[in-house]
Amino acid sequence: MDYYFKTLLLGCIFLSLYKNESFAQSILTLRPQLGLEMPTCFIQEKSLGYSGFGVNRLPVGLNGGLVAQFNFKDRYFIAAGVSYGVMGYDFTVNIDKARLQSYRGSIIRVGYASELTYLGFPIEFGIKLKEARWLPLHDSRFLSAWGIRPSKPTYLFLCKLNLKLGFNINHIQRLASEGVPFNFYIEGFAGDYVEYTTTYSIQRRWGVAIYGGLNLQFHHRGKDRLAVNILYQQGLQKRVDVMVDYDLNGDKFFNRLGSRGSGVILQLSYPIRLAKFKQRGYEVDD
Repeated sequence: MDYYFKTLLLGCIFLSLYKNESFAQSILTLRPQLGLEMPTCFIQEKSLGYSGFGVNRLPVGLNGGLVAQFNFKDRYFIAAGVSYGVMGYDFTVNIDKARLQSYRGSIIRVGYASELTYLGFPIEFGIKLKEARWLPLHDSRFLSAWGIRPSKPTYLFLCKLNLKLGFNINHIQRLASEGVPFNFYIEGFAGDYVEYTTTYSIQRRWGVAIYGGLNLQFHHRGKDRLAVNILYQQGLQKRVDVMVDYDLNGDKFFNRLGSRGSGVILQLSYPIRLAKFKQRGYEVDD
């Protein structure tokens, strides 16, 4: 676990290396974040599995957090804080009717998904790629019909497209279901049945994930407003190990799954401005 705290300390040292001038004319904001996380998993062992076994239906869980962010000269930003998210596993078994005669459809699909929660400590860096201007109002025929003619170019949406990169040191929360087999049984009309048992174990409770993606920062009258984050997170180590035993009408199969804590994250965020730094001193927003 010392490795992860050393990584976090290294990130903090990196932040402290900026010269004081870098903080001049910059803005400090507090940003609540809320969104969805779609964790992924992978198949480790499939030699004893059924041909219709598959993973990654992208189950959806809650993601959120609170970060403090420094914006430098309207082009760069650095942020750090705390986050909450999910990792886990899922699977489906697509079974043709030749194996389960009681089902009328050509395929029956049974599946299961489980989500584990984690508490993370992200550090991220960003750079502005371009300024996007959408839906011009100064050329709007609708506004002209009402006698409204903006004196300068005006757009309904002004957005900064930012590239965001970071890493997240996170800890999987302990649950009572850890190591306990979960059994599920489906019975058909003619004695057909599907039964599966899943058992998961935590291989590493602490881990590191890297992530990157786009940040769409909308702004109005010189102030940042709502932001949208579209991110992909990649875990660096296997964190969760899952055993799946299943029985299709007496034929037994086995698959082994794993999760690194990877997944897709969609977030909404809104900045609360705390202070605006100047060359000499800073201002605190009312």
